[in-house]
Amino acid sequence: YELQLLFNANKIRVYCKMRLLFLLLCCTVAFSCCTAVEEKETNNVYALLEAQKFLLEIVWHVQEPVALPECQDLQFVKDAAQYTKFDSDMQRFVQDVQHQRLLPRNDFFSAVVRTHHQQVLGLYKLLTYAKDWTLFKQNVCWARTHINPGMFVYALDLAIRHRKDCEIFVLPPIYEIFPQHFFNSEVIHRAMTVSKKKVEMAQIQSHANNGMASETSPHNWQTWQGGKLMGLRERR
Repeated sequence: YELQLLFNANKIRVYCKMRLLFLLLCCTVAFSCCTAVEEKETNNVYALLEAQKFLLEIVWHVQEPVALPECQDLQFVKDAAQYTKFDSDMQRFVQDVQHQRLLPRNDFFSAVVRTHHQQVLGLYKLLTYAKDWTLFKQNVCWARTHINPGMFVYALDLAIRHRKDCEIFVLPPIYEIFPQHFFNSEVIHRAMTVSKKKVEMAQIQSHANNGMASETSPHNWQTWQGGKLMGLRERR
């Protein structure tokens, strides 16, 4: 009888140890899964922030040459297989590119002009129907360099509204991208004067701090900077 009790006690101890080991194993697996999920979510958030940053930078100084290193010397994707859809509007745009019939960069863009509308429609579809973010970004970089700024911003704004991978992204308000279309020459002149004074004051302050003035380009100060002067702080 005592041997039987001893055997049962040992059996219970072994069973408890097995349950404890199983519980520890489950906790380890759960912790590993949580860590992997958290790391994946962190990477996804970082990728989204990088994508939003790219879209904001691509329309910064949109009428000047693009400064982003990743956008240098890129060509738009002509292969129809790289798009979820490739129709006649897109083919016509490709032909306009090949025959150099695009709207010049310095011309005024208007979506109600027939030729402008046809070209912006083709560009919009090339951006919207690109298979993935990499192809979309490549087309955006090419368009930023070669397409009329007004047409480019118009097509890009529509594309990020309709692409599934761009639904959460936004562009700056149009009056921040093209302020010259929303303010008269007097306001623009006053803003430029204020910006110039800011540059001069910054140079004087730099000279006072370290004994030499920094070389600051007036182009770094945009004509629309100075929200208080323009009344943009009170209402967006």
